[in-house]
Order: sequence, then C-alpha cells, then structure tokens
Amino acid sequence: MDRSHARSPPPSTAEAETELPEFESVFAEVAGLDPSTSKEHSRLRDSLLVSLYPATATPAALKRLRAAVRSPQWKPELTLGR
Repeated sequence: MDRSHARSPPPSTAEAETELPEFESVFAEVAGLDPSTSKEHSRLRDSLLVSLYPATATPAALKRLRAAVRSPQWKPELTLGR
C-alpha cells in the first residue's frame, strides 16, 4: 500500500498486541471518510466512530478514537469510566 493513502497511523507494537484487529480495520475505514464532504457525511462519520467505543480495548485506542471524532458533543461520552 502506498503510504500517501494510509488513513491512520499504525498502532505501536505493544498496542497492536492488545487491540482487536477488527477494531483496527473498521476504525481505519471509518476514520478515513472525508468529513468535509457535507454536514450529513460528517455526522454519519462521527456516529460510526462513536459506535466503535465499546470495542476500544486500550486507553491508546480510546485516545485515537476521541481524536478522530470531530463533534464536541460526543467527546464527554468517550471516557474510560464507562
């Protein structure tokens, strides 16, 4: 794969060992969607990202998920104290 098309940075070795591979592949697909296409597209992207919240297995994954979500209304919901 050409590096210019990479959608998110690869997880560190330690993180990759504890993160679910399914989370990584779905997160990369959803985070790679262009939120600037339209407001509806941006809302859908954020909604899909927030739906991945239960699959975050590490604090690092949660941090990456929070960074990818653009809407500030969702940020308080994405915490470690579930």
